[in-house]
Amino acid sequence: AVAVALSGRRSCYWKEYMVYVRCDLPQPFTSAPGCGTLQCDFCLDGHSMLATHASPSLAALEVTSLSSDDGSGEWVEAGLLRPFVPRGTAPAIVARRVADD
Repeated sequence: AVAVALSGRRSCYWKEYMVYVRCDLPQPFTSAPGCGTLQCDFCLDGHSMLATHASPSLAALEVTSLSSDDGSGEWVEAGLLRPFVPRGTAPAIVARRVADD
């Protein structure tokens, strides 16, 4: 409802919304092995399909969203950060759930 109110049209916010994040990787999140490896198709209006991507193999990685572009992170398409995992979930549990899906 918020996306429609802001843009006047229904859209897939996984592709359109960007988040400024920082994570503990030797390279940018978007360059990490496993980033965007799962294609997820969404039906927007009963007719058109939109392909988005998620990063299940990176689900156990702790990512911090930042309130401003302070130079310590990077802008990432929100959908690439999926699946979202509650903070404090043991990496073994995350790996098992990702493998089960």
